[in-house]
Amino acid sequence: MSKSSWSVYTYGVRIKRRFVNGRFSNESDTIDITKDMEKTLEMTDINWRDGHDLRQDIIDYEIVQHIFEIFRLTVQMRNSLSELEDRDYDRLISPVLNENNIFYDSAKAGDALPKDADANGAYCIALKGLYEIKQITENWKEDGKFSRDKLKISNKDWFDFIQNKRYL
Repeated sequence: MSKSSWSVYTYGVRIKRRFVNGRFSNESDTIDITKDMEKTLEMTDINWRDGHDLRQDIIDYEIVQHIFEIFRLTVQMRNSLSELEDRDYDRLISPVLNENNIFYDSAKAGDALPKDADANGAYCIALKGLYEIKQITENWKEDGKFSRDKLKISNKDWFDFIQNKRYL
């Protein structure tokens, strides 16, 4: 069974593209999302350290839009600068702790893990290829017939396949 409920944390920095004159520009800002969240809550005198449910406080202080923006940045895994800024800066940062309580950060990843978003995309494509090979191997009929429907996969089944390493 795949995991469908996640806890996300404001870990690391994120790249936020500037929006100028109704469109994104080639300039961006580096945001420390934890500090931004703390600053936002402290400006409103919301006591967030006591562990209570903050939702009503966020509504009362009318900071929903800004908190949502911080959340959007939190779950933004790909962080790239424009070619004008630094074409080689392409970093993946996960807001979810792994089974060893470590956040994936491509800047700190070993050689066996993706180093940037392009490598991560290639890795996912390779996993999809493994899924298809597995389906063909398991469902090929002696008469040479194979239903292409076997190559379709739901999000739930895909998450189960990759999270539980069903390709090993």
